Amino acid sequence: DRRKPGQSRYTTARKEGDLFEILSGVFEGKTTGTPISLLIRNTDQRSRDYGNIAYSYRPGHADFTFDQKYGFRDYRGGGRSSGRVAAGAIAIKLLNELGITFTTYAKSIGPVEIQSFSEEEIRNNSLCMPDADAAEKASAYLEQCLNNQDSAGGVIECRIKNVPAGLGDTVFDKLNATLAHAIMSIGAVKAVEIGDGINVTRLTGSEDNDGFVQKDGIISKTSNHAGGIMGGMSDGSDIILRAHIKPTPSISQPQSTVTSSGENLELEIKGRHDPVIVPRAVVVVEAMAALTITDALFANMSAWTASTNSIADKNALIPGRSVDSSVMPNAFPAKNRLRESYCLSLSLFLYPDIWPLQSFTEKNYLQMPSTSPGTGQIWMLFGVSIFLGFSFIIIIFFS
Repeated sequence: DRRKPGQSRYTTARKEGDLFEILSGVFEGKTTGTPISLLIRNTDQRSRDYGNIAYSYRPGHADFTFDQKYGFRDYRGGGRSSGRVAAGAIAIKLLNELGITFTTYAKSIGPVEIQSFSEEEIRNNSLCMPDADAAEKASAYLEQCLNNQDSAGGVIECRIKNVPAGLGDTVFDKLNATLAHAIMSIGAVKAVEIGDGINVTRLTGSEDNDGFVQKDGIISKTSNHAGGIMGGMSDGSDIILRAHIKPTPSISQPQSTVTSSGENLELEIKGRHDPVIVPRAVVVVEAMAALTITDALFANMSAWTASTNSIADKNALIPGRSVDSSVMPNAFPAKNRLRESYCLSLSLFLYPDIWPLQSFTEKNYLQMPSTSPGTGQIWMLFGVSIFLGFSFIIIIFFS
């Protein structure tokens, strides 16, 4: 419901339920380990609204570039955002069980920026702003835009709490890079900031650096200018990112453009369009951030070691719940014996019954089928043998 249109005066008048049908992967409220397939129907489309742009390029849209790349285009619009939100909801459910939470809201709309923060207020106004006064001023600004047949942009901020330290990579798959990649894939996003973002250009090194302090065996930072990511990896503090959203390009004002045959014309776009994208894009930004963090958690399995009999003890993933007091609570535990990281990824395919999300109980989260002494070594040998066997087959096939 957070993305679907028709919920306020400041969104498109289309009445889409954004209801999904689960085709596979879920049974009696639990995942089964097979791929989850969802179907979301577009039930309120009116292709006739796009008739006058069938042969002309809309300013601010990808009509021209799409036509140049492929030689044709579907001028009736996209409609892919619902799928991203549905997939993101699954990722958020997983991450919430690990204590990782998201707070996402409109930081500004047009020239109006929030001056206070109340998490409860985000759901109390149609603009998803955590400041009631700012929401009222933004509404007045949007009324001006509507009267002028114009639109507005804004900034969405996402705060991700309790992300373990060490997620991400040091070069190409830096966590800030993958987050920016995911957020920039959203059609209206023109810039992404993390932490202090572009404001760091005005700071000195002594102002920008986040200091460290140790208290009661816990290492934390004295500030968070970095926005929870340092050297491409999460540092255990809140990840703070902002997405800058451009004004809705579909406006009713006459605009200069050309047809696909090169003729100049004045175009007035008809149809039901959002005067501002920001409120509906809030959940899309949250979904893409959640998918990225989930990917980073899975990718980081190859770096995990553990001091318990489970491959990935649930408590070891949650800041403040270290399985060993000598290990930083915001980092993955690393003591005693190395654990078989490849074994987990292989066993997810060989034994899918250990992977379903089920009810995320404390006891069965990502546990191996047996935790009796010595099974770790057995699983390691079995996993490595399968891995080497597949590698040998691939080498023979391509040689």
